[in-house]
Amino acid sequence: SCFGVAATITNLVFELVIPANTFTLHAIHIGSAMEAILLMFGLVQQLRILKKEKAEAQEKIIEQLQENEKLKDKVNRELEEKVAERTLEINEKNKELFQKNKDILDSINYAKKIQEAILPEKKEIFKEIKDAFILYEPKDIVSGDFYYFSNVNGNSIIAAIDCTGHGVPGAFMSMIGNELLNKIVSERGIVVPSKILDELDG
Repeated sequence: SCFGVAATITNLVFELVIPANTFTLHAIHIGSAMEAILLMFGLVQQLRILKKEKAEAQEKIIEQLQENEKLKDKVNRELEEKVAERTLEINEKNKELFQKNKDILDSINYAKKIQEAILPEKKEIFKEIKDAFILYEPKDIVSGDFYYFSNVNGNSIIAAIDCTGHGVPGAFMSMIGNELLNKIVSERGIVVPSKILDELDG
């Protein structure tokens, strides 16, 4: 080091190995100054290196953050697209389901009109039975419940019938029951309740 060289020169001067002059007499000071200057240059260089490394690290962090932001935006866009596609699919399915339900309800409502058409005219019942009333409130749109009336040779036959089943299956049963009663009572003229039930059971 510079300080070591200066110390050697100073020793050689004291031992009269080399002549004393301004340089040799101040060798220690000059060596110390040069040591300090070199140390300062070393520190400055080290600071530059550290500053450069810090700047590079910050730049990498910024680049990574930018990449993360881009990735987040990409993921968000993909999620939004998937949500939009799924929402569209659900809306389409809902439209299909709504149309199918509407078609079914339209068919059932039309079946209700057909079922109501087989019921006897209320005025015919009221004409024969003055104090009669009718309370007919099906559980569903169509029903397995129905009422029947017929007048055969002055005999008024009236019945309130509950068929097995509800809804559409019950409605089919009521149509069959009404048809059977028409054949038994109106066509064959059977008016005794027990015999009518026997015929229905047979």
